[in-house]
Amino acid sequence: MGLEVRCSVFHEDRMSDGRLQWEGSELRFRGDVRFDIPAREIKKVEAKGTGLHVWWGHQKAVFEIGPNAPKWAEKILHPPTRLDKLGVKAEHRVGLKGSFPTEFVEELRTRCRDLALTRPRKDSDVVVFSAETKADLAKAPDLAGSLRSTGALWIVYPKGVTAIAQSDVLAAGKAAGLVDVKVVSFSPTHSALKFVVPISRR
Repeated sequence: MGLEVRCSVFHEDRMSDGRLQWEGSELRFRGDVRFDIPAREIKKVEAKGTGLHVWWGHQKAVFEIGPNAPKWAEKILHPPTRLDKLGVKAEHRVGLKGSFPTEFVEELRTRCRDLALTRPRKDSDVVVFSAETKADLAKAPDLAGSLRSTGALWIVYPKGVTAIAQSDVLAAGKAAGLVDVKVVSFSPTHSALKFVVPISRR
């Protein structure tokens, strides 16, 4: 979902070289100078020629990123929704396991016609599992069994805590017979790892 490019930037009357990254929640520049632009603070974005012009707060920066400037502007102006990141489509059978924010449940209700809120059904296309501790991960094998062969299990877990780490989540997915293929930011406080059935078993 993210974008990354080496480029130059004109900011605060100074030209600098470095690397620009976009991850959906902020623009991050690392080079001779370092600064971040939170998405929520961006007021305006325009692609002019090879330059990406970004206004935020009382500041402006021009990133010379080449012919992909329009693509960057489009991504920043229209970032993917959380359900887009999770690959949830209207026709999918979706199941939840664990505790989730009310707004996430409402997002699913709006998009999905086949939604199980407490126990995923057999042949689910997408199962989203909230694991707050390492002990919660013991449920992963049972949830993996509810997937159709092309389905996906997303394990949502808190960032930066000692009760559960990304390595624990990866190990749980592997123990459930799945392979990890992607990680996304689920919220400011949680990440989500995607697991699927190995191609050899589909």
